[in-house]
Amino acid sequence: MKYMTREQALELLNSYAARLSEHFDAVQILASYLEPDGTTAAVASGQGNWYARQGMAHAFVERTRAEEIADEIQRDDEDEE
Repeated sequence: MKYMTREQALELLNSYAARLSEHFDAVQILASYLEPDGTTAAVASGQGNWYARQGMAHAFVERTRAEEIADEIQRDDEDEE
């Protein structure tokens, strides 16, 4: 994997967000990358309706959380049988 600086990561995300926004009403991109010192960092870029972008990000987190809880309940039920 190629290391990049925060500025390079933001430039890349901003260019893709701008390109995607030509086709979508709202775009939100979340990404992590390795910095040259080997640490992991995160960046985000978005275009379009801020409220829609916030809602999409919230729904993504909540859906993932709900799926994890459902899987845990199913495992507990199977263990009890």
